[in-house]
Amino acid sequence: MDDRQRDLNRRIRRAQRQELLRKIWEARMIGVIALMLVGALVVTTMYNSSQPQLDKTVLAHLVNDSGVITTRQGTQYRHETVAFESGGTTIIDIPGSDPVPENAAIKVEIYRKDWGPIHQVTYKFGGYDEAAKAS
Repeated sequence: MDDRQRDLNRRIRRAQRQELLRKIWEARMIGVIALMLVGALVVTTMYNSSQPQLDKTVLAHLVNDSGVITTRQGTQYRHETVAFESGGTTIIDIPGSDPVPENAAIKVEIYRKDWGPIHQVTYKFGGYDEAAKAS
């Protein structure tokens, strides 16, 4: 084997090593990305499985009257905008098809879910305020 053949063999082996290292690097990157996706899936599943806690119940008044919405299963509810006594507004679903009187006092339950840096607030219909209805 002469010097030219040895040099050619050395270059071929070097190119093969570089190709092997490139394939290993790509495989490692795919593994890291797959691990990150599985981790994100686990975290979101854990967050969605945790139950929100009832924070408080506040009074609100109906701002506008919307129509009745019927689901595919036949359940009816009203999608109403209510204003809190503190000045904020939100939209809640009121079950049933009966019209809600204008400025009716409505109890709104505020649920919170705090999970590390992620916070979620949910508003639910808590019934009509019987004390305001009686007066």
